[in-house]
Amino acid sequence: MIRAYKFLLRPTARQALVLGEMLGDHCSLYNGALEHRRTAYRRAGVTIRYGEQSAELKAIRAEDPGGVPAERRRRQGRAQPQHPGCGLGAVPGNPGGQG
Repeated sequence: MIRAYKFLLRPTARQALVLGEMLGDHCSLYNGALEHRRTAYRRAGVTIRYGEQSAELKAIRAEDPGGVPAERRRRQGRAQPQHPGCGLGAVPGNPGGQG
């Protein structure tokens, strides 16, 4: 049984820039969610599940529909990823199998 597929991407320079920005956004979101879970557990011994964080994120997005996506930041000249270590060539993941 095949469990995964790999596709070779050969993006244009512009596409590579946008993909890099998206990776930075996703890294920031993942790292923020991980820090939220870790802090909640350390301070109150509370385990936060994916569903709870997902619902919370939906509420945040509903309150801020004008959030700045990567494409708009690029046009404004602020294309750097917001979290150090999450740039082009960075590999996002679940550090230490936590979460």
